[in-house]
Amino acid sequence: AIRDVYKRQVYGHFDNKESLFRACIRSKIEDHGFQIKEASADVSDARSTLLVLCRRFMALKCDPEVVAMFRVVAAEAATQPRIAGLFFESGPGGARDAIAQVLDQLVAAGQLRPHDIDHASWELMNMSAGSFHLRLLFGLLETIETTELEAHLARIVDDFLAIYRC
Repeated sequence: AIRDVYKRQVYGHFDNKESLFRACIRSKIEDHGFQIKEASADVSDARSTLLVLCRRFMALKCDPEVVAMFRVVAAEAATQPRIAGLFFESGPGGARDAIAQVLDQLVAAGQLRPHDIDHASWELMNMSAGSFHLRLLFGLLETIETTELEAHLARIVDDFLAIYRC
């Protein structure tokens, strides 16, 4: 009986399970500073802006709840492709959208040369994750040393800027 009350309360706010799932993922992304509507960059310093963006992205990727969700979705993807698609669209896709907005702003400010923003966003995300995220997913790593992550992010931001800076 209590379960039915909770279920009615939760679903009173969402149209269906998919809407609830999307909202949960979106909330986690926003908790880590990826508010898509409010994504704005300090366009005067591309390097600092990208470092902040990459730090936020890695904080999201390394969040224990996010790692656990990645594991569950990956394990169920073959039998639940719709859930995997929703997760990809709302999770990595949502982060990519926020990163793309910042890259667009840096291009508009003349800090980065015009380029394929979609490709560059995925490229920056994948470069940021390095092997850290896979090692977390496989349980080969519990935490990432701050100094190791900072050095990694500084290198990849410098590499990214070597490709895209005006």
